[in-house]
Amino acid sequence: MALRHETEVLVPDLVIRLKSFNQGGDKIWRLAPTLGDFGIQGFIPQPEGSGPRHIAISNDRLFTLHELASTLTVQRVPSEPNGTAPIIASASIIPSDPPEGASFAAAEILIPKPTQSFWKPYIYVSNRNTGVQDPRGDAIAIFEHVYADTPDEGLKLVRHVYTGLDQPRGMEFGPEDGRGGEALLAVAGVAGNGGMKIFQRTEGGRNLKLVATNLEIPTRSTFVWL
Repeated sequence: MALRHETEVLVPDLVIRLKSFNQGGDKIWRLAPTLGDFGIQGFIPQPEGSGPRHIAISNDRLFTLHELASTLTVQRVPSEPNGTAPIIASASIIPSDPPEGASFAAAEILIPKPTQSFWKPYIYVSNRNTGVQDPRGDAIAIFEHVYADTPDEGLKLVRHVYTGLDQPRGMEFGPEDGRGGEALLAVAGVAGNGGMKIFQRTEGGRNLKLVATNLEIPTRSTFVWL
């Protein structure tokens, strides 16, 4: 997933890794405008073999979700054009009690902007179990970024919320337009029988409550709220 940040575009190196090129994996490429187009001006290295998939930026921190390692990492956004910054913390997003034969691949990351009702920006990431399925479905892991700008800065797991869906690859929060949509999270299963569920943020965003289900919708991976 590409992400626009100030004057550049950040692109996790997923496609190149999947094509098994000998060079280029485990990077977040930095693209900048040049002669009416965009060109590579540098990259942000990521842990070897981690497979960076999706990224988000909040409060000058870069949060990266790694597909192969099933980890969430946080680091400062390095300076342009080709600065570096160490990874401050890394956390597994896999539930603590998966079924035997489970095989995980991280999918989506969302950090909704703070609002009056949800003033703390929790981090929501989805697991995709491509192996033996859990009867509870795959889980959304909720994290909190704690102790920023201190030696104890890190990522704290708040909880896992089981969705009842097979591989929830696509997730999207409702619009922040004054109608309360930011409280709702749409989630779809991209495998099995598909289906879509709507969850409501509770406890200030620390938990999710199921409020609607439609299992007639086939597999989907993206949403647009109207």
